[in-house]
Amino acid sequence: MAFSPIATAIINGTKTTSLEYAFIAAIISNNWFGNSMVCGDSVVGSRTILTAAHCLDGNTPSSFTVRVGSADYTTGGKLLNIQKITIYPSYSTNTIDHDYAIIHLADTVVDGSVTATALPGNEINPDDTSGVPVRLAG
Repeated sequence: MAFSPIATAIINGTKTTSLEYAFIAAIISNNWFGNSMVCGDSVVGSRTILTAAHCLDGNTPSSFTVRVGSADYTTGGKLLNIQKITIYPSYSTNTIDHDYAIIHLADTVVDGSVTATALPGNEINPDDTSGVPVRLAG
């Protein structure tokens, strides 16, 4: 089976800069095929990244690094070490339910070029999100 290059697989996407989505991070595996990107993530705090549990499940923090502040996972920005991985306790590898994890970084990530994303507060009812605009990046 042949796969299309990423650039042709994106539908209605647009190129961006690292400054436009300054909360985006990349998990980079130190084990899989020589420093390959595993998942895109969101900076949610000065030392915390929100990601999917399936991206990290079964691995140790030393298996990965995180790059922030760049639109290219191979260069630029900052490359950071992971101190701790916290996978949501109800995560199921069988169903992929509750597919959440927090990456705790060894160093502060938020600075002039990297910001934490805004998370929804109590003003959004999770049972009725119809009509709530969402921007997907990753």
